[in-house]
Amino acid sequence: MISETAVSHYANLPQESFTDYGLLNLQRLYEVMPYKYPRLKSITYFNVNLEMKESKNDYLLRDNEAMLKLYSRLIASPYYLTKVEQNAKPSDGRGFVPLAPGRSFTKHTKLIPFVKIPDVYIGKLEYTLNGKPLQTQTEPPFGIELSAGDVPEGAVLQITAYNKAGQKAASKSFALSSRISVTVDGKDLSFEQPPVIRDGKHFNSAARHLRIDGGGGSVGSGYANGYGNQREYQRVHSNRQQDGQTERAGPSA
Repeated sequence: MISETAVSHYANLPQESFTDYGLLNLQRLYEVMPYKYPRLKSITYFNVNLEMKESKNDYLLRDNEAMLKLYSRLIASPYYLTKVEQNAKPSDGRGFVPLAPGRSFTKHTKLIPFVKIPDVYIGKLEYTLNGKPLQTQTEPPFGIELSAGDVPEGAVLQITAYNKAGQKAASKSFALSSRISVTVDGKDLSFEQPPVIRDGKHFNSAARHLRIDGGGGSVGSGYANGYGNQREYQRVHSNRQQDGQTERAGPSA
């Protein structure tokens, strides 16, 4: 628990604004720190303008529109609670883990970088995936969201930081991996072996236990890999049988 902390955005002496510094460190406090230290339970913000007392700094969020806007955006995350209660969890059930080798994700993910360069301020961050530009950010909050379908096998994400002068200050690459997820009738299915897409259309034998039916012999409302209806599923399945393939993407025997 952090019982008292704040980020200065203005120095009353010598009457100088540090908004860029405040925004950068406000994101580090409310977005980076909880994920870097997952046992952190509470952050109490010291929301006051000390004027000419003690540090002579202004921490009051309402005194800086950009600071207040970013603060409101950061605490709107489901990670932050709207009330204190026992065994509380994020409303969306999501958590964060370090981006280490071997990590993979399904559906979508959000990457939040913790960037420190010799300069005080970050000019911009550039994100590339397998050499292809994804996004450029020039102000906090820094981070990028990715969908599993956009991350091919063996993908490499590179983050490059520049200082305010436009000079490259640092760069680092991360291996990324995504997994296939299957949802039928609003429920995620689990497999003994991970399913694999072949030719962009169907699963291989690792997914032979996939059930398309929703019970009672009827086909469910969800269809894997673009099978938009029962006829399409049957057509593809029939063609595969005629081709002599043994893989199954339909109901298990």
